[in-house]
Amino acid sequence: MNDELLSPAKAELIRLIKRQGSVSVKEASKKMDVSASTIRQHLSRLQADGFVDKRLKRGGIGRPSKMYYLTEKADIFFDNRESELLRELLQQLITSGKRETVEEFFSSICDENLERCQRRLLGATEGEKLPAIQTLLQEWGYMPECRHDDSDRLVIELHHCPYPNVADVVPYQCFCEKRLLESLTGRSLALECSMLEGASSCQFREDE
Repeated sequence: MNDELLSPAKAELIRLIKRQGSVSVKEASKKMDVSASTIRQHLSRLQADGFVDKRLKRGGIGRPSKMYYLTEKADIFFDNRESELLRELLQQLITSGKRETVEEFFSSICDENLERCQRRLLGATEGEKLPAIQTLLQEWGYMPECRHDDSDRLVIELHHCPYPNVADVVPYQCFCEKRLLESLTGRSLALECSMLEGASSCQFREDE
């Protein structure tokens, strides 16, 4: 479990909920041998951070119980090998002569993302468009920074790659990102530096 960001007590509580599916304050208090008020404090903090949520469980006579369960965000605390498996799959496809199929897949995904983005941007004014694009990129996990340089050329800098294992095997993914950004901004962009080449970010600048 990747629980370095949690206190030992919160990490234990997260593991308990993972094992049982959901817990009440009373159950967690008994199993962890700590007071109910302490459990409530931990759950309140975890809920505020988006790692747990609660629902009412009705059964029998009396008030329904509040049951706490993990959200998808809590998945970061547990090992996930999906990206490694996907990398292996892509490598197998490419070495077996199916690179074109892989690139067609990424191209179709890019087209679908572009269509969704264009619907989100529908009706946005020119002044609203760039902040909206930055919001979309943030939602996808890119840690974007959109600005204009001293020559008033658009610069889009992506400080995080959500698909590092994929891009490392299929650089075409980076081309798809460039095509997506160009389509959304209506500008011709040049990739000036890339995380694949060891830079700290991927930086696109509007062509002169």
